[in-house]
Amino acid sequence: MKFNQITNLFFSTRTDLQTDDLNRQWQRPSPLLHPTIYHARNVLRALKHFSGVVGGGHNPVAFVDLHGHSRRKNIFSYSCSPALSWRRADRSGHKKRVQSGHLCTACSPSSKGKGGGNSSSSSCQLRGQMKVLKRRQAEMGSKNDETHSPGFYLLPPFATLPVLLQLAQAPAFSLDSCSFAVQRDREHTARVVGWRHFAIPLVYTVECTASGCDVGPYAGRHLTVDQLEEMGAYLAAAFAFLDFLHCGGRHVPVIVLPKTTTTAVAGNGQQTTTVISPVRHPGNDDFLR
Repeated sequence: MKFNQITNLFFSTRTDLQTDDLNRQWQRPSPLLHPTIYHARNVLRALKHFSGVVGGGHNPVAFVDLHGHSRRKNIFSYSCSPALSWRRADRSGHKKRVQSGHLCTACSPSSKGKGGGNSSSSSCQLRGQMKVLKRRQAEMGSKNDETHSPGFYLLPPFATLPVLLQLAQAPAFSLDSCSFAVQRDREHTARVVGWRHFAIPLVYTVECTASGCDVGPYAGRHLTVDQLEEMGAYLAAAFAFLDFLHCGGRHVPVIVLPKTTTTAVAGNGQQTTTVISPVRHPGNDDFLR
């Protein structure tokens, strides 16, 4: 056994006892050599198969792979944008969807595509569903105080969770450190396999630093167990602000943010009320409950 294999065997946290990087085995894992990955992938396949029989093939809708990163600082995420893919077919397909007026990447411009639908913009079901949501929002605002009606925001799935964590001001999370590129040498990773082969809309690799933070309230410090648990609470709570629309036989996430009000006294003594979207601060129990 070579020296570098010995060091990997005893000191590396990303390989198994055969020095195989387990996050590069998701495309074709061996049941004998990579049993944990093999069976985890089979769970995804089973969920997709059985939901296809019962619920139209909509599950699973989220897959989060939690990692540690030995070099980069802060907590950040990797996800898959077709516009930033190394494959020309991904980029051209995304461009056609945008040009044809689709609101989501789940709609395929071709009837033969995995997402269903056709090349006309009318095939994108999200446009009508968003109109219904906006109409419902207007009705809620007319019946009640308009400051309490929710706001609906449609973002590309690859950016949905990072933006929610940034809005929540998760103290160890850095949106600037996130990457949405699909690289050729990452095709065998969990997030790319979940995105490409299982069409999971919310699929991410969340990386936690082993080198400390350089931004936010924890800058210059290493993360403790308490801070990791805090980040886990923010991550779990973010899903409470999600709802799902349907297009092309798939779930498409939409962010639902209730409105809050702030009252300020103007110079003339009159009170003015401003409607804002909620930005939770670290330690806010309302967000973490």
